Amino acid sequence: IGAPNPSIFDDGTYSVCISSICQGLNSQHVIEHMKNTEQRNEAVPFNESAIFEIAGMDSKLTFLSNSFSTVIIGSNYSIPNLPSFNRPVDTTLRDALYKKDVVLNSYVTHSNTAPFIVT
Repeated sequence: IGAPNPSIFDDGTYSVCISSICQGLNSQHVIEHMKNTEQRNEAVPFNESAIFEIAGMDSKLTFLSNSFSTVIIGSNYSIPNLPSFNRPVDTTLRDALYKKDVVLNSYVTHSNTAPFIVT
């Protein structure tokens, strides 16, 4: 699930995690930003308020939240809640173009994508 750039929050709201686990992520081009108001556990530094900054192959930064959304159907079934870039109210052409751009970008940048795309 996408997240905002932590730099848009007030100064001191988020800081870069410096634990040994986070340092291992940094070597893989992933930086964890943690909320400063929470008690942190060195052994498990990630929680639902964490924001991960990932540098893509094209140097584009992506920010992801550490969350998972599930839709529960009755008492026996659940499915992942897939993200939607369209607002349910007042849908615009702009929203559809954003969604199209995200899908096309995933086709090109995903690690499972073949080196060519056939149309």
